[in-house]
Amino acid sequence: MNGEVERRFDRIESVLEVVAVRLRDLESTQEGLHATQQDLHASQRELVSAQRHLLTAQVILTEKIEKLSESQDRTDKQLEALGKKLDETAEHLKTLGEQTDDRIGALVNILDEWIRGQRNQ
Repeated sequence: MNGEVERRFDRIESVLEVVAVRLRDLESTQEGLHATQQDLHASQRELVSAQRHLLTAQVILTEKIEKLSESQDRTDKQLEALGKKLDETAEHLKTLGEQTDDRIGALVNILDEWIRGQRNQ
């Protein structure tokens, strides 16, 4: 019976050693999980910070695009007004050119008549 008890103690001791090894493995795994959890929390904080910066950049970009659009609208209106002014100026120059042509024609006629009158005298 003594041999049987010793074998039982040996088996219990073997089981306890296995349990102790498993407990150490479990503790090591828990430590690894804890470190992984800390890394995950740090990554989440970095992600939140990056998202905040991205949102800020998006707001700034939207404001800049709105200002650019407003500037483009103003430029379009100014170009339209400039085009109208150029058309008016071109029309005015055309009128002045026609008037100048008429005046030069009249002057040529006057000089021609004067020269003919001088020759005939």
